[in-house]
Amino acid sequence: MKRIIFLLLVSALVASGVDFKVSSKGVDFLDEGEVVLQSSEKGLWAIAQDWKNDKPCDFVYANPSKIDVRFDGTIVEGEVKTNKGKWLLKDIYTRQGNVIKCVRRYTYSGEDVSKVSLQNEFFMPVQTEKILIPAVVYYGNPSGYKNGPDRVPTFSKTNSPDVLFEEHRISMPFVCAEFEKNGVVRSVALHTLPSPASYGNIKDQWWSLGASLKDGKTSLVSTSGAVVYNNKWGRVKSLQRESHKYPDTYLNVKNGAVIQKTFYVSASKCGRQGAGFMQAVDASLDIFQPYSAVGMPKYEDIVKAKYKFSRTRYHETNEYAGYLKFPEFFRLKDIVFGWCGQAAVCGYSYQHLQRFGNPEEMRERVQKSLDFISGAEFFENGFRTAYDTKTKKWKRGEVLSQAQGLQNILMAIKSARGQEAKPVVKSKAKNTLFDALFSSDSSEPKQKKSSLPKMQLNTQKWEAFARKACDFHADRVLKDDWSPKSTNEGFLGAPLALGYKLFGDEKLKKASLKVADYYAKRHIDMREVYWGGTLDAKGEDKEGAWAGFQAFLSAYDITKDVVYLDYAKHAAYVMLTYTVVWKIDMPAGRLADNAFNSIGWTAVSPQNEHLDVYGVLYTPQLYKLGLLLNDNRFLKLSEVMFRTCGQLVDENGSQGEQMQQTNFAQHRVGLNDDVYSFRGGYVERWTVFWITAHFLNASAQLEEMGASFTKN
Repeated sequence: MKRIIFLLLVSALVASGVDFKVSSKGVDFLDEGEVVLQSSEKGLWAIAQDWKNDKPCDFVYANPSKIDVRFDGTIVEGEVKTNKGKWLLKDIYTRQGNVIKCVRRYTYSGEDVSKVSLQNEFFMPVQTEKILIPAVVYYGNPSGYKNGPDRVPTFSKTNSPDVLFEEHRISMPFVCAEFEKNGVVRSVALHTLPSPASYGNIKDQWWSLGASLKDGKTSLVSTSGAVVYNNKWGRVKSLQRESHKYPDTYLNVKNGAVIQKTFYVSASKCGRQGAGFMQAVDASLDIFQPYSAVGMPKYEDIVKAKYKFSRTRYHETNEYAGYLKFPEFFRLKDIVFGWCGQAAVCGYSYQHLQRFGNPEEMRERVQKSLDFISGAEFFENGFRTAYDTKTKKWKRGEVLSQAQGLQNILMAIKSARGQEAKPVVKSKAKNTLFDALFSSDSSEPKQKKSSLPKMQLNTQKWEAFARKACDFHADRVLKDDWSPKSTNEGFLGAPLALGYKLFGDEKLKKASLKVADYYAKRHIDMREVYWGGTLDAKGEDKEGAWAGFQAFLSAYDITKDVVYLDYAKHAAYVMLTYTVVWKIDMPAGRLADNAFNSIGWTAVSPQNEHLDVYGVLYTPQLYKLGLLLNDNRFLKLSEVMFRTCGQLVDENGSQGEQMQQTNFAQHRVGLNDDVYSFRGGYVERWTVFWITAHFLNASAQLEEMGASFTKN
């Protein structure tokens, strides 16, 4: 059965390439001869002459009056007369790889006119609510919306039939829709070349992108600035649980104005539901080519800075030793497992980063910090995840943080043993289809032999703690009533798999595979999207996708069953939708002060719509996936994502968390509730330890793998 599933998954990855057909009635986009997207029956071009109730209205339309087919493309022209003047309209359609590119040009002559809107809208042959707008809407954001309708945007016929968001809010600038017709699942996407809107009525006005449900069809829409959030026109999601008014985003056009917009269309047949967005991700990567690390901070400089800063968070007394989650000025002085604290990371990473610091000091801190946290108290739900250095007591115990902390301790044990842990299993017969599509076993990442001596460490306490924790969670997972609410417990898949490799307990393997199978069943078809991977949000997020990716890749690691590798690719693609593939121009502010380059950064979630450095954590697994799939794009992107996140590191090695690339702020601090002041801001004082720990964790794994860019 798994092989059958795998064949279906593979078929979803084969792009057929979209085509187009132009006539006097407009343009059709086709995939394998099937129309997947077409211009409105009213006309190819649409111009709104007025603005009421925070939305464009009084549209006039035009169809082609001249079509010039050339060997390198098709030029389509027309004109429309409005009550103030005349618009000359021209589209140039060309094939660019597997997408159709259109450069649309508007030229106006007449009286100066206000409240104009330009709209590029294309309709699908059926109605579907299954749209994905990267970093904003994931198949309607069902979990986030259910947990609080003001937390996230949604898209549905009942609650929000129109969605439009500023382009700078969207990490990969496309809107993709998946639909089924005549028993065949297909997807189509409208991509744009993001830009500010010429003649915009408000300061820093940009084009917007989204979708609409109307007349029994779904349309994909690009406009010159109109926005709608959860059925409220002229509003944007601006805070964690709130929206702000963002009205009057029309154009004030002058005589002689020339306005241009570039967009692309991609499409593909899918082997199954839930895979449609993957072709759009591939197309976005092809369009924007976000693979150059030229001019980005150097790998070695980043690691040195992060190691330097990590030393400032280390505290030791007669009662405890470890890395504090918060900076000195913060009232809480906690040592925290997982999530924001990542107190066990240095115990693993320092073992592989000795060339960046003092090896003897690093060895002592590895030993003492892991000895201390291996004494964490156990309770009925596992082990405690935070130690209060003031009260000298352990507290909290969320499973997500337990899983992340346990993974780091197990990685430290593996490294201290000085060997690559491998289970004793019989190799399965090779799958010929897999061999044809992917690389052979020889491309498996190999550990790099270090020229530095192995640290002399005593792992007795660590192993006793890890065995107990693995045993506890394996027993819990294997119970018939194990049914976690969100994807958060997907983080258990990796430590249980590594525990199996280290300790040889078949129970841990069984539990790890149950985690992978359970979450594959829930998420692969995208009826429920990966969600709940953070503690401060309750919706779809990249951390949830990361939990799935890690669990699936670990399952493949201990079984070599290719179906898990394909599951891993699916989760990785969801994660990649949060990765910014274009350079977002910034207004005056802290990001512009630093000539911030957004390429390679990751958006957080549809609830928290700023950027952060979290994506650097999964660069080793992305690199590994690139090797396993023989996909050079992932190898290059891994380097770009790691190095771009080295921006904004100050002279102390410190770096903040929240980069505000759009009209969103996680907190109001110092902003006076002015949504127009949010974009371009940077919360540089919020320096919880994960911001440093994830770099150290990732660089140590990349060093182990011998990733090529760690040698430069």
